[in-house]
Amino acid sequence: MEVLSLPKRLLPLIPAGLLVQQVLPSPDHLTILATPRPPSAACPDCAVLSRRVHSRYDRTLGDLPWQGRPMSLRIRARRFLCLNPACSRRTFAERLTGVTAVASRQTERLGGVQRCLGLALGGEAGARLARRLAMPTSGDTLLRMACAAGKSGEVPRPAPRVLGVDDWAWRRGHRYGTALADLERNVVVDLLQDRQAETLATWLRQHPGAEVVLTFKRSSQRLSGPTAALRRAPRLVSSIRASSVACC
Repeated sequence: MEVLSLPKRLLPLIPAGLLVQQVLPSPDHLTILATPRPPSAACPDCAVLSRRVHSRYDRTLGDLPWQGRPMSLRIRARRFLCLNPACSRRTFAERLTGVTAVASRQTERLGGVQRCLGLALGGEAGARLARRLAMPTSGDTLLRMACAAGKSGEVPRPAPRVLGVDDWAWRRGHRYGTALADLERNVVVDLLQDRQAETLATWLRQHPGAEVVLTFKRSSQRLSGPTAALRRAPRLVSSIRASSVACC
């Protein structure tokens, strides 16, 4: 494997807060060895700054691709000694703020791109495109990221006026959830974990504003979920007209 020693400022496109030490290229992958820039870190419990390093360890993170090749960051992270005698934590790992979340295996910017793929294309289709873009991941991971984004409010959206309700498959033939779409903007607004009427009714109570609900269902049995949900939230959906549109 070829090893390149590069000036610390030669790669300005890596996440801020990191210094490049080496680049390890291979025909189908690129690994960048880096170290954190800040000389100190704050204890997560007492917030006291410390410069005393207890130990070091390697942390590997997936990052955005480089020239069509997957890239990973191998960061020589540090554990610090807490200098506050009243703090119950004796040592702590530094937080790579702006680079990655705690216990995450990828950078924040890679996670943001993959989350957008999951929201736009769903699981399997998003995973196929991610592989072509040199950001490989599984369809299940994209679905989890899309659901987590909706729950945490990372993707703020206005309440849809025309709401489409349909099925989506965690695993075709075994487990299904409910997909909600804004039919005026032609975007998916949320993915519910199941097809229960109470789950949809709860979502409608938390996101008032829909005036028309269209259910894309094939059978009367599947229609019972959205219809029952509308009955369970009468005050919020008093002006909603529920209608069924047959799928081709």
